[in-house]
Amino acid sequence: MRKTNVKRDEAARAAAMHRDKVRAESRANGRIEFRPIKTSRAFEEIADQIRTELVSRRLRPGDRLPAERAMAEQFGVSRNTLREALRSLENAGLLRLQKGATGGAFVRESTGDAIITGLRDMFHLGAIQPEHLTEARVLIESIAVRAACERATAEIARHSMLISRRRNARLARRSTFTIRPPSISISIAFSRAPRKIPSWSS
Repeated sequence: MRKTNVKRDEAARAAAMHRDKVRAESRANGRIEFRPIKTSRAFEEIADQIRTELVSRRLRPGDRLPAERAMAEQFGVSRNTLREALRSLENAGLLRLQKGATGGAFVRESTGDAIITGLRDMFHLGAIQPEHLTEARVLIESIAVRAACERATAEIARHSMLISRRRNARLARRSTFTIRPPSISISIAFSRAPRKIPSWSS
């Protein structure tokens, strides 16, 4: 029994020394370094660590993550656990997993597809209603317009003023009875108006 415990301790020390060696080599080569996992839901902590690297911009779109074997050794987990974490990040739209000799895990460009997919799934499952989406859209658009106005430069404001003056000048030169194609706003107003047009002859 004592010999078994001694062998187990020696194997644990050897594994720890190997992990330290891998981490030292990673630091020396300027590669991404991960910490060993010690929780029961290891794949979630792995995903969180990779997310941290993405947020800190140490991993950028197009970057390739280390090989599976190297990452599994750094995390201290099996390759199956690592793959589960990578698949969860792929489903979240953060990584692209590619097979083959030139394959691996690559950081994806941020496209917003994951948000669209998530909202679509929630809508189909009944978690959100159409009025919720409409309300969210109105709120987001109002924030976007406010941010655009706050960030507008003096040059943009000057060009907008010139465009407005030229448009007003053209409208002033035209005759009141000149027939011209209706603007978008007029078309929208007519489309929302009652179908029965009132008589102006009275």
